[in-house]
Amino acid sequence: MKKCCKVIPTYFGPRRRFHFNEDDTIEMLKFNIENEINTNPGEGLEVDTIIVNNSPEYKKGTEFLKTQNGRKTNKGKIIVIEGDNIGMSYGAHNFVYQRFKKEYDYWFFTEEDIIFNFNRYYEHSINQLNRKPNLAFVCGFGVASTRQPHAHYGAGCTSSKYLYIASQANGGNLPH
Repeated sequence: MKKCCKVIPTYFGPRRRFHFNEDDTIEMLKFNIENEINTNPGEGLEVDTIIVNNSPEYKKGTEFLKTQNGRKTNKGKIIVIEGDNIGMSYGAHNFVYQRFKKEYDYWFFTEEDIIFNFNRYYEHSINQLNRKPNLAFVCGFGVASTRQPHAHYGAGCTSSKYLYIASQANGGNLPH
């Protein structure tokens, strides 16, 4: 059984591009959590969903997340932790990595408004990752075609091996 996690940073405050508020974010999280319960991420996987609350000062959202902590998903459980909102989503990825780096073999990073709802998505990503020995990240959302191509929102799958390499090249932290 492969130990995996899916990291979902969330923020209940005003957004830069969208007009979400605390109630909208709660509704999006409800939809996302139901998706985690109903979608099979893959065979032979144990997948915990780690939700990072980057805005614990928003009481309604924080109280909602407390009711979800420990809830069973299709192949694991929901884990809710409070982040520090340093580095936004990428900072939350690092925050989770620092706390859980010895517990998981594979990592899937996303955001609360990006939904992966096809069965075995995580299994397919791991298989693709393992087919090529130098492939470090499987983009799960889309690749930006800007001057420096990158995975949109940092959404996708990687392994502990490559997170360790990235953190060592960055003073022990994931870039954020």
